[in-house]
Amino acid sequence: MDSLRPTGHEKLFVIAVILIGFVASLWLPSFKIASGGRQFGPFPAGGSGGPASNSIHFFRSGQFLGPGPKAKMRNLVLATHGRLMWFDPISKHAEIIHEGRGVYYGMFPSAENTMWVVSRPHNWHPRTSSEALLLVDYSNRKIIREVVIPSRFTHDAIRHKNRVFIADTGSGRVFELELPTMNRVLYSVNFTKKEHPNTLAYANDPSHPHAVWVVLHNLGASKVALVDLESGKRLREYEGIGEKVHGFVQWGDGFIILNSGAGQVCKFTPPSEMPAGQVGSDSNKGVLDILWEDAGKPFMKGLAVVENIAYFGIAESGERPSRGEASKMAEVAALDLHRRRILWKTRIQTRGLLNVIGAPHIAEWSTYQHVRSWPQVLLARTPAPEQVGTSAVIDEEEKHPSPWYHDFRTGHSEQLSEPHLGEPRVYNTSSDKNKPKRNHQNFHTSPSGVEWIDLQKKKTFTATKDGDIFIQHGSVDVAELKAMLQTDPFFCRPENQKGNAKLGGRQSNMNRFKPGVDSVILIFSDFSGMFVYKFPYFYKYQEKLMPVLLSVLRDHFGLSDPVQHIMRLQFACMNPKSKILKHTDHGGWVKNGHRIHIPVVVPKTNDGSTDAVQFVVDHGEKGFVNVPLNEGHFFEINNGVPHMVTNDALSRRIHLLVDFAEDPIPPTRRFVLEPGQECAYDKLQNCAARLEVGASV
Repeated sequence: MDSLRPTGHEKLFVIAVILIGFVASLWLPSFKIASGGRQFGPFPAGGSGGPASNSIHFFRSGQFLGPGPKAKMRNLVLATHGRLMWFDPISKHAEIIHEGRGVYYGMFPSAENTMWVVSRPHNWHPRTSSEALLLVDYSNRKIIREVVIPSRFTHDAIRHKNRVFIADTGSGRVFELELPTMNRVLYSVNFTKKEHPNTLAYANDPSHPHAVWVVLHNLGASKVALVDLESGKRLREYEGIGEKVHGFVQWGDGFIILNSGAGQVCKFTPPSEMPAGQVGSDSNKGVLDILWEDAGKPFMKGLAVVENIAYFGIAESGERPSRGEASKMAEVAALDLHRRRILWKTRIQTRGLLNVIGAPHIAEWSTYQHVRSWPQVLLARTPAPEQVGTSAVIDEEEKHPSPWYHDFRTGHSEQLSEPHLGEPRVYNTSSDKNKPKRNHQNFHTSPSGVEWIDLQKKKTFTATKDGDIFIQHGSVDVAELKAMLQTDPFFCRPENQKGNAKLGGRQSNMNRFKPGVDSVILIFSDFSGMFVYKFPYFYKYQEKLMPVLLSVLRDHFGLSDPVQHIMRLQFACMNPKSKILKHTDHGGWVKNGHRIHIPVVVPKTNDGSTDAVQFVVDHGEKGFVNVPLNEGHFFEINNGVPHMVTNDALSRRIHLLVDFAEDPIPPTRRFVLEPGQECAYDKLQNCAARLEVGASV
């Protein structure tokens, strides 16, 4: 029997065979090409595909590039005249998701592993007039549902929760469908065929839930309109946004667009969001800031913004009939929006014109709003609210992403009734139990329960309700503070502030919009509102100042340690017969802060009235409305809308201006300036300053 026992060599041979079989079972499937798929080798003249390369990249069909589902979360989706494709902006490789259904356009998410995409015939001698929304399962490249839409020459389709908006370019209209059926038009608004509506962005205005921004290509000088599909009205319209414009992605305080007629990537800032002092702020024009341009004026189309990088398409030159040719290629470029620098360009075998770039598997707003971050590693368990997962993927057709808002100032999440344009839902994967938690859930009310302006309305351009513009709060005793200020009639003059720090770089703006107005800065932030600096004169007025601040911020609004919330604090002194011209405040400190006016000195006429001072705020269709001014009666305004002040009295008007955040500003972002120290406003974050010691004063 011993002769039948395997020898040592035989044992090794059996083990080797088992190991080889195991390795082969893992290795071979990775080379599997889906049925009918085509595999392309590297282009012989191609480069490495690194950040600076302009190489040509081919792809293979079938298996997803990279190690499973996590890799696809870092990909973009390209809709072209011949294909729906994945594109990896790191490796620059692409693969086909679907092809063979004509021209692919707008896209939005559905259930797990699926997305909706527009499919329409080529507009050059089409063989059919039928256009549809295809529900594509991108895990197996199959169409699992098809909905015919009453549209012609469709250029865009976007989603917000259970609403779907379609740009029916051929008919000159935009209409709305309802998920999941999408079997009837709920609302629509008509344009003209010549206006050529081609790009949509949901407005996120709670007072107009059916409102969208519509880019009107106009086959030339383009414009953008904000329309309410429910009423059929154009709420706003802005001209001068460029020539033959494509794309409209909200970023910061404006929108990134492709000015295709001029070969430019631009930022368009509507008038109500422009910083004071910039030209072009008339009623129907904003500011068009060129971020990058190509002197060759290439045709550009398809735009998405992720992590402050704009990804956009650049097409080969050619007439309309050639846009769907099988040999047609397009470039994808990446532009750093902050640095205004092209990071790379790469050519893709798109089989036609590149129409839309998005990431519907990451965020439902990916084609019309900045996606703040690529998803991180997916959590293995269902997270608690303060540990919300990493992406806003819609789990089921009738469900929507959890309404969680990530506060980029403090790093923690708060629950919202809805997301708003300017603050997409971004999820924080880290948890910090020591971070402050807000004790209120209604963003219209403060921790004490009193109403304040919803900051989310300051992040939109459509505030129209009374409570979005102005709130009269209450009164505070300012008698002692007033008496202190009046001991020196000229305390506001710059020459009388030698013991204070000095902020440079703002004088031209002050001279342009606030001639004859002086100020004493006590606390000031940078443009973003992220970094806050306490000035020496805060301590000079602290004794009489703090009772007023405590009464307003602690007792009225319920902020336990008011100074930790203050971004800006200053005395604004309007000299006799002076004006503050019509202007709009601008910056992160505006969008993320409440602006409180505390009248300390209000000039009176001989008959005792305060009519000599007029403070008015733009209330949209109601026009400019007057704000009543009485000493100690503090009020909040939305300084993100136009406002102006006139002092026709023979004496000064003095207000204490307070801009405060709803959450405490971390001590690591609060600094103290020294007497006589001078800092430039545009470089305030680089100013040498010591951290404030202690959490409060």
